[in-house]
Amino acid sequence: MIELRAQLALKPDMSIALAMESAAVLNRLAQRAPAQEVLWLPARVQPPKALSGFRLVHVEVPDAAIEHVDRLPVWGVDALLVGVATRPSSYRDLAGLAQWLPESGRRIDYERLLACLGAANSSTRQRLIYLLQLAERSDLAEDLARRFPPTAPVWFGAARSGGRQDRLSRVLDAELAPLMSGGTGA
Repeated sequence: MIELRAQLALKPDMSIALAMESAAVLNRLAQRAPAQEVLWLPARVQPPKALSGFRLVHVEVPDAAIEHVDRLPVWGVDALLVGVATRPSSYRDLAGLAQWLPESGRRIDYERLLACLGAANSSTRQRLIYLLQLAERSDLAEDLARRFPPTAPVWFGAARSGGRQDRLSRVLDAELAPLMSGGTGA
C-alpha cells in the first residue's frame, strides 16, 4: 500500500481505487487480506510502473462509487457487488465472499448500485440479481429482475456440473452456492 500512497501523493487526481478483495477488506467485510492487492483502473489505462506488483481489474465504475477509507480510494459496497457480478473469476476468495455477502446487503445504496450497473450486459445484471438474493436483499433482486428480465441462463464462475440454478436470475452456480450453506468463510 505504500506504493499506492506514494503514487497518490504525486498524482492526487489519478483514476484508481482498491478493488475486489482489497476493497472488501477496507470496507470491513472480509477478514483476510489478499495475497496480492487488487487495483481498479479505467479500461485501457495501465498502472504506473511502481504499482506493477498489484493485480488489476478493469470494470466500468462511476466516480460516485469510489469511497475513501484510511485516505485511500476504494470501491464502495455497491461497486464491489457489481464488480463481482461483472467478473466473478476476478474475486479469488469465494469462501470469504460467501461469508460477507449477507452483511453487504445491509449496506447497499440501491440508486448507487443502479448507477454502477451503467451499461452492463445482461449476464452482469443476472449475476447481480443472484448476488442480491445471497446478500438477503430479495426486494432489490426482484426489482432488478423486473427492470431487466433475465433472458438466458448464465454461469457464476466456471461452467461445470453440479451446483444450483437460481430461478429468478437464471444463474447457474457450482462455485459460490456450496459455500453459502453455512461454511465459515475467511
